[in-house]
Amino acid sequence: MIRNILNLLFTGTGKDTIIVFLTTGVNIFIAGFFFVLAPRILGPADFGIFATVVATGVLATNIANFGLDSGILRYTSGGVKNNPYLALAFKSYLILGFVTAGIGFLISPFIANLLGFYQITPFLRIAFVSTIFLLFTNFYVAVLQARKEFVKASLVNISSNLSKLIILLVAAVFFSIGLYLITVIFFFTPIVSVIVGKILSPFKLEGVTVKNPFNFFKYNLWIALSLMIASIPMDNYFLLKSAGASQTGLYAAPFKILTFVYQFAGNFTRVLAPRFTSFDT
Repeated sequence: MIRNILNLLFTGTGKDTIIVFLTTGVNIFIAGFFFVLAPRILGPADFGIFATVVATGVLATNIANFGLDSGILRYTSGGVKNNPYLALAFKSYLILGFVTAGIGFLISPFIANLLGFYQITPFLRIAFVSTIFLLFTNFYVAVLQARKEFVKASLVNISSNLSKLIILLVAAVFFSIGLYLITVIFFFTPIVSVIVGKILSPFKLEGVTVKNPFNFFKYNLWIALSLMIASIPMDNYFLLKSAGASQTGLYAAPFKILTFVYQFAGNFTRVLAPRFTSFDT
């Protein structure tokens, strides 16, 4: 039994799993440290608003994502750099990102009024505008994972989270940090991960066009719907509306730290997914 387990660790899947375990641990530690500092800097009320804005940004990103990263894993596994599906996904992300950002910018006052906190309108707009950066972070991570380059894929996320932490620490030393500044730091540092992703995963937009792009979007449809439904932050919205910002902050602080559970699980499935998609049956 022990020998079988040891033999499994030396397979390609075993080695990739170990790499993902270690790099995910580093990424979670960095991201978790940010969410340890943020509640202490902001206090319960402001952190409750911040957590709700973050949850709304995640919802917007998952709506615009439309499950395309799963389609990338399915249709682009391998080392081809000018795969037509990559070009299709890239252009789709660009269109969906700008449409979601534009619609979100316009409906932010409505969402704020619905929650009873009109003052969060500018923060919601920041979250929606940054959707495009989060989308392309997901894009480059999915491309690298499809190529089984898991160290590089982890570096894309680590670069963004490390930038958040460094900027937060520097700002804490030289400035008085408030809700607005920490929101800008959180949502605009993914620009770094987009740059790193572009460097680590070059590809060509030109090439043979996809003959039947409908199949690509059809494959992603149910994944997209499940992500959208699962991402609706009903807990944050309900608490903010009924109990206020402070109670929302007290709830969100430990919840954010414990997100490492599904991050580990999600990243391990990314190790196996490129292999499963290569099976014919």
